[in-house]
Amino acid sequence: MLNVALNARDAMPDGGCLTIRTSKVEVTDPPPTDDELKPGAYAVLVLEDTGCGMVPEVAARVFEPFFTTKTGGRGTGLGLSMVYALCNSSRT
Repeated sequence: MLNVALNARDAMPDGGCLTIRTSKVEVTDPPPTDDELKPGAYAVLVLEDTGCGMVPEVAARVFEPFFTTKTGGRGTGLGLSMVYALCNSSRT
C-alpha cells in the first residue's frame, strides 16, 4: 500500500487527494475469464488519487520490473512490480 500511495503522491506534485477504501467481498461464482480466482472471502483495497494520470503507453508498462517514469535517483521501478507480485502470489 505504501508503494502505491507514494506513486500517488508523486502524481500530485501540486497537491491533491488520496482516498483509501477497504471492503470485504465474498466470491461465490468466479468469472469464467479468471481461472485462478477461487470462491471465498477477499479483502478489497482501493487507492484512488486526483493525480495527473497516465498515458496508455505508460499504463501498459507500470507493473514491469525496473520501469519508472521518475527522474534519475527518484525511483527504482520496483514499487508497482512488487505490489503486482505480492497480490498475485497470495492468490494461490
